[in-house]
Amino acid sequence: YNDAVPLSDLQNQNKKGVLLLDCSCPRVYVKNNLKDKAKAIQKLYRKKGKQIVVITFCGSGVYVRYPRGIIPDKEAEKPGNWKKWKNSLIGDLIEYIDSQCGLHIPIFIFGYSKMCRGI
Repeated sequence: YNDAVPLSDLQNQNKKGVLLLDCSCPRVYVKNNLKDKAKAIQKLYRKKGKQIVVITFCGSGVYVRYPRGIIPDKEAEKPGNWKKWKNSLIGDLIEYIDSQCGLHIPIFIFGYSKMCRGI
């Protein structure tokens, strides 16, 4: 087994990342909406010296906002911009973020309040 799996993968197997789900925002497209809330939380954590990745999940799709200085994808234009996730599976996105940013960066997912039933 050790020959089949790189040592770095074995060492990371027991590590846990942080995932927070927030489905309390009733607004999707108006002022103080889902993305505004996610950006404000990301800014709050940045001021405290902690980088986080925020994801919004709504009818128009899944969007990711990476922290400043961390752009795992050459397609992302500038730090702080929202990037639409093309794949519909949120698990694939979480795995991608973990592989590109590491488990030390928490992921916060924001959905609108009517989505609670889907969690």
